[in-house]
Amino acid sequence: LDATLFAKKSVMTISGYAGSTTLANFPVLVRLAADSPSGFAYADVTNGDIRFADANGNSLPFEIEKWDPSGESHVWVSVPSLSGQATTITMYYGAITGKLPPVDSTGVWSLAGYQNVLHYSDASGYLDIDSTDNDLTISKGAGDFSADSSGVLGSCMKIGSKTGIKVGTHSGRMWEAGGAVTFSAWGNRSTDTGARYLFGTSGATAYAQNSTFTVTVG
Repeated sequence: LDATLFAKKSVMTISGYAGSTTLANFPVLVRLAADSPSGFAYADVTNGDIRFADANGNSLPFEIEKWDPSGESHVWVSVPSLSGQATTITMYYGAITGKLPPVDSTGVWSLAGYQNVLHYSDASGYLDIDSTDNDLTISKGAGDFSADSSGVLGSCMKIGSKTGIKVGTHSGRMWEAGGAVTFSAWGNRSTDTGARYLFGTSGATAYAQNSTFTVTVG
């Protein structure tokens, strides 16, 4: 990344990881607000002229999940190697030229092996919000399904009784039999006391009682 294309920069230290294994191509959340990091101002960012680089100056893929000049913005950055408490990345902004390198937004997830990523930050298009390059479509069952601003991070979806989300298939993205697959999500159960499951497959018969978590493979 050519640092001379930008008027401002901020070096960020990623702390809090106590694991002994070095993480490769790890998506790190960068939270931005006025003067956070120190000296940052939304007025210095025009037309999305924000870029990230690792300690060696290599340009990093990133995705802007939410951009809110009046509050907090959320940006996911792909860090090629994360270990210890002192991994650093640099954010560049305040471009002094219009000739900036392109942004690789889906690379944040494809480099880390993600098949489908749903943020639910866009209330108007929450059925077509896959952040990966698979662009998997989403459909929903009957019942209430609406945007809500009270998510753990940013917005979320409020799902009513007898409602589910179904992620469409992709001919080039199939899981091999016996292979390992990881699902992760933040969920909050409110006043509904019926039997529900958070993840399932077509024809699933098992379900979760109360606050237990079940993945059923048919």
